[in-house]
Amino acid sequence: MNKGDRMYKVLLVDDEYMITEGLKKLIPFDHWNMAVVATAEDADQALDYVREHPVDVVITDVNMPGKTGLQMIAEMKDLMPDVAFIIMSGYQDFEYVKTALNLRVADYLLKPVNKVEMGNILEKIRNQIQQPSQELANRLIHDDISEEEFCRYIADRNSLWIGVAKEKKGFISSSYQVLGQNLQLFISDQEEEAMIEKAFEPPYKEHFHQFKDLVERSLFYGAIPLNQDEEVFITTNRPTG
Repeated sequence: MNKGDRMYKVLLVDDEYMITEGLKKLIPFDHWNMAVVATAEDADQALDYVREHPVDVVITDVNMPGKTGLQMIAEMKDLMPDVAFIIMSGYQDFEYVKTALNLRVADYLLKPVNKVEMGNILEKIRNQIQQPSQELANRLIHDDISEEEFCRYIADRNSLWIGVAKEKKGFISSSYQVLGQNLQLFISDQEEEAMIEKAFEPPYKEHFHQFKDLVERSLFYGAIPLNQDEEVFITTNRPTG
């Protein structure tokens, strides 16, 4: 995982303590930019948690005291429609699988959980989560996103930084060509090592355009250091005479 990459929050839900603890030790969540932020023993405890702390991935048992995992997922989808759910069960039950498919869960795993199978699912989920981020970055670059939509996307982040670098950084990064230079324009929730970087605050679209203007001026006047073999403009030799 690169510095500045977004960490995706995982909630584990199972009434068996050994299951949740075992998953934390068995699965290298950080390999997929994920971290277990909480565990819950039942559906109500999990629902109480996500009302205050939104997450990206929920891994849950089906059979638990009180509400089933499927009932919990149905309620969570009203709170967090974009969350990815992985269901675990001690046996393959057609009705459970059918309901899970209707709820559009990411996958249905049999216990005991296979490490490789879980890893493949987490890989798929991470790629699905990252795709909207890339689309958002491209739309931001081309000024094709509203202030309201961007605010919804970054609602759970306390502070933001916008910057340019020669490689991808942050949780949003997009190719940015300016004055002959191929750069990466990024947004991060922490300070990064960058060519130029500023705090990113609302109104975001206005500050975004101000930042792009700052980058262009800084490149033009030499305020951004470049390697000796780099030029602000790409030039060609012209015949004289």
